[in-house]
Amino acid sequence: MLHVHFPIDAVLSIIVTLDGKSIEVGTIGNESFVEADAALGAVLTARTTICQVEGRVGRMPIDVFRQRLGSDSFARLMQNNVGAALYCTQQYLACNAKHSTLARCARWLLMTGDRARRAQFTLSRSFLGIMLSVREDDMRSATDELVRLGAVTYSNADVSIVDAHLLKQLSCECYAACKAAFAQSLSAE
Repeated sequence: MLHVHFPIDAVLSIIVTLDGKSIEVGTIGNESFVEADAALGAVLTARTTICQVEGRVGRMPIDVFRQRLGSDSFARLMQNNVGAALYCTQQYLACNAKHSTLARCARWLLMTGDRARRAQFTLSRSFLGIMLSVREDDMRSATDELVRLGAVTYSNADVSIVDAHLLKQLSCECYAACKAAFAQSLSAE
């Protein structure tokens, strides 16, 4: 690790490849940072991070980051953030096992809009299917239903959140739970 990256209005995906297929194991936006492992003292990472929604990303050299960890308030903030990320990773594991593709898709689009700080972004259905680990036909059915209901528009790879309130209603509880976890991590002393 040479730098720690702090997305401002970009959305990054942490990808693991198993049996030749990629799967998203984490999404990072303006609520967190990459490489969170650095806050725990790690010096290497075995994952790949890609940009899924373009935007701005701040970066800090790893040696400066480690120096700042010497400050109690900075270290506590980073630890709280890593804790929120761990909570959300566990939440998403349960979400992927229990919630419908439609609810998970609504959650994912809401989170992406929050992280990108805009209601319009570029994201192909096939990439969204990879991120949610669902078949392309299932992904198309879910996004077509969100369009039919009037929550989003989807043209080629251009997504627009038209009715965020409706999208929240269609989303599973995991959206609110993780949003609250990261908000709490910023206010925790």
